[in-house]
Amino acid sequence: MAAGVIFSESDNVIPDVVWVSNKSLVHLLDESGHLTGTTELVIEILSPGKTNQQQDKEY
Repeated sequence: MAAGVIFSESDNVIPDVVWVSNKSLVHLLDESGHLTGTTELVIEILSPGKTNQQQDKEY
């Protein structure tokens, strides 16, 4: 399962790592268990190769 964050139907991301404190988690989860807001920590690891790096930076 990917750690995705849904901001809207047309704006969602799947960073490599996210971290959310228990205090914030109760405010960010929707009824289906999706994260719907900004987490305290987001990590995106750039993949090797020009095309992969460009894609990692855009999404």
